[in-house]
Amino acid sequence: MDGPKLERTRTSKGCEYVDLDTCLVKEYYAQTAHPVIILDRNGKLTMVNPAAEGALPLPPIEAREGAWWSTILSPPEERKAREAFARTLRERAVTRGLVRPSPDGRTLAYEMVPLHGKEGDVRAVAVSLNDITEQLEGRRLSEALNVLQETIGSTLDTDTIMQQVVEHSPAAIALLTYPDLKLSLVNEPFRRLTKGEVDFQRIMDAMPKEVSERIRKVIDEAYRSGEVYTEKEVPIHLSSGDTIYWNVHVTPFSGSTGGELMVIASDVTAQVEDRRQIEELVRHADMERYRLQTVLETMPIAIMVIDRKGDIIMANDTLRSFVDPSSGNISADASRLEGRWSDTGEKIKEDEWPVVKALRGERIYGALTDIRAKDGSIRTVMGSASPIIDGGEINGAVIAFSDITAQMEAERRANEARGHMELYLDLLSHDVNNLNAGAKGYLELLLKKGGLDEKALRLARSSRALLDDIARLVENVRTLQKAEEQAVQRTVLDVGRMIEEVTSTYRNDPSSQVRISFQPGERALVSANALLKDVFDNLVGNAIKHSSGPVDIDIIVGRYAEEGKEFVRVDITDTGPGIPDDVKRTLFNRMQRGSTVASGHGLGLYLARTVLEMFGGRIWADDRVPGDHAQGARFVVLIPAANAAMPRTV
Repeated sequence: MDGPKLERTRTSKGCEYVDLDTCLVKEYYAQTAHPVIILDRNGKLTMVNPAAEGALPLPPIEAREGAWWSTILSPPEERKAREAFARTLRERAVTRGLVRPSPDGRTLAYEMVPLHGKEGDVRAVAVSLNDITEQLEGRRLSEALNVLQETIGSTLDTDTIMQQVVEHSPAAIALLTYPDLKLSLVNEPFRRLTKGEVDFQRIMDAMPKEVSERIRKVIDEAYRSGEVYTEKEVPIHLSSGDTIYWNVHVTPFSGSTGGELMVIASDVTAQVEDRRQIEELVRHADMERYRLQTVLETMPIAIMVIDRKGDIIMANDTLRSFVDPSSGNISADASRLEGRWSDTGEKIKEDEWPVVKALRGERIYGALTDIRAKDGSIRTVMGSASPIIDGGEINGAVIAFSDITAQMEAERRANEARGHMELYLDLLSHDVNNLNAGAKGYLELLLKKGGLDEKALRLARSSRALLDDIARLVENVRTLQKAEEQAVQRTVLDVGRMIEEVTSTYRNDPSSQVRISFQPGERALVSANALLKDVFDNLVGNAIKHSSGPVDIDIIVGRYAEEGKEFVRVDITDTGPGIPDDVKRTLFNRMQRGSTVASGHGLGLYLARTVLEMFGGRIWADDRVPGDHAQGARFVVLIPAANAAMPRTV
């Protein structure tokens, strides 16, 4: 009774296209023994693994364009292969068939698998090959023996002929009696395949139960129908714990009185393992791409990746919210983009866009451009672009940019505010100082003229001191401005010489009740600029101003190391009223004054701290006599020691 044909083939689905040029996939292709080739949509060979190089009589690499088909296939075989390739592209489905490469006459079973892109389009076709010459030879052998038996009848010992033919066949062949399923004839290749096992029932027992049931059903149907049946990739569990896979072909053998079947088996373990490896690679690549996509989508930076042809492979939401890559190809989109270089205002040409340059192999970092976004607004962006190079070839490019329009506007406003501030400072330092100088001049004339009573003299002197404070306040504000501008401008200065210049000014004042002790000693070189002199002038001036009577000031210069850094340390002590502990904590804050009755505006020590911090130094206040602030104050100044490589002043 005829039954339904139980031909079983592995069902393959077209896998989503991944970057087949990655090192991971290349390494797999280099190691696998399974012949695989990759064709682009035009039929050009884009990848051939070593196994395929040995299985196909391929032309030299430089000749592997679309015409390579005709170099290994006869015209009829080429037509069949091209039709199958076109069907795979058209139907986006797996296509299978047989092909016979010229001139060796072998028969290869092929499976063409479409590799889909993200949008579902077929980007390439993977072709796996399997040499089934031995299976076909076994089938033809069985058919020839059947014909032989029918032709010669019983005139010859057909069993002897059968045994000789099977034993000398390169295919793994065994004769199986039916229905008791005993192996009546087994050749050497079959013994090697079964690791010496010749008991068919034990071979069946080594299979999973559902597999052995399928095999038994195939045997039954082959015997009843007289047709050839195939079971592919049958798992066999060996006693060693390993699992191998067979393709099993069951062929009815007519003319046998007891009923026999010819079993032809081939080991396809390598092909199965190779296929699983590539499926795992594809799964791993999909997972990694999904992870990368997730990371890129959550980034606030616009990112786009393109292939070597300019087709957009990936563009995250940040980029799509900014521009609309509607065509899917950067060359077409670049012609519609409107932008100018931020620094020159010149219009950006189509071939000057950073991503287009990257496809030519250029690397662009921090390019500033003003481009029109899809909402019509002009935005300033900072972008970089780089080619993706693999094996010395440019396979694509990646571009990333961020919208810095808000930052640029904030910078513009800050510069505008700075300009206004500088104007006000110029007015303050120039016009106010001129008025102040005039008023002070009149007071000096009044004091020199004499004739003033004690009260008028006291008021005139107070007014002169107030004008001095105003002049000092203006100078402090100007110094703060210069400190910001000159923070990065440093040179090597001799601290001893600078302090000597400051102290000589106060020593030469005959009305001063101050004694200053300072011995310069060896040169102490620091990395600073001329503003450092204002720091020492402020500290010495404060010691004198806040003392109600005679004051002694001692200045000592030495070396100091902290956390591996070398500093020059300057200690300035005085015998004035000292500084209470609660005042020390806030003494260097802006608009903070000391506890004495001396006039001031609270900028002096804040200025000193600001300048020193710009140099990388610091300042603090202490007691001249530890634990007794009433015995006078001590100010400690640390300035980074000069690098010998820096330019020095004399």
